[in-house]
Amino acid sequence: MALPALIEDLLAAFPKSKAQTLRGKEIEKFRNHFTAVVGQMILESKNESTREVLGLVRHRASNAVIDVNEGGILSKLGNTVTLGENVKQYAQNPKTGEVIVEGPDRIELPKELIFNSENKIRSDGKGRMAFVHELCHGGIKDEFWADVVAIRAGIRM
Repeated sequence: MALPALIEDLLAAFPKSKAQTLRGKEIEKFRNHFTAVVGQMILESKNESTREVLGLVRHRASNAVIDVNEGGILSKLGNTVTLGENVKQYAQNPKTGEVIVEGPDRIELPKELIFNSENKIRSDGKGRMAFVHELCHGGIKDEFWADVVAIRAGIRM
């Protein structure tokens, strides 16, 4: 759940730990690599619709707020395990009635899945692909197509 902007601004005033700073740098490096790869995919695409969707993915990924939670998973319900989540806040335009995404995506990821003990992004594929998949949800609602684009980007990364 997103925090109100005032609370986020107040929390930003507190100094971050060395581990948080290292993780933040790793996230930015990974995000920049992802957006560069998606940019190359846009240039190579011959389909205008595909270019538009990839452009939205790249734009929303570059502005997403990344939250790292403790643990190795976000949640478990029965046989279903949530490794990551892309949360959006929606609003309705009062004049047109159109539902729009308001603000940046908020991506939640579990720390143990994404980072190793040195606060570097893990070199094994599982955490990286969960991260890429959630970044792809910036412009793609459908799980299947988010997986397809994430796999294509993940292979290139």
